[in-house]
Amino acid sequence: METLEQAIKQVLTKEARERFGSLKAAYPEKAQHVVMLLAQAINSGQLPGQITDEQFKELLRRLDSGKKDITITRK
Repeated sequence: METLEQAIKQVLTKEARERFGSLKAAYPEKAQHVVMLLAQAINSGQLPGQITDEQFKELLRRLDSGKKDITITRK
């Protein structure tokens, strides 16, 4: 897993690497999921170049979009 993470960090811009570090500290499971997704994209040649912070944020939004928001209203 560590070698995959190093490979991922090479395609991230500085800002995206910082965001990944924050994600890894707060949500290690989600960070592992992101590493696996990006590793698959790298292996299949889907990444044309470096991933910017904006692209990384969009990836995180897509991962979170499957979750439903629950609102509790007290009466």
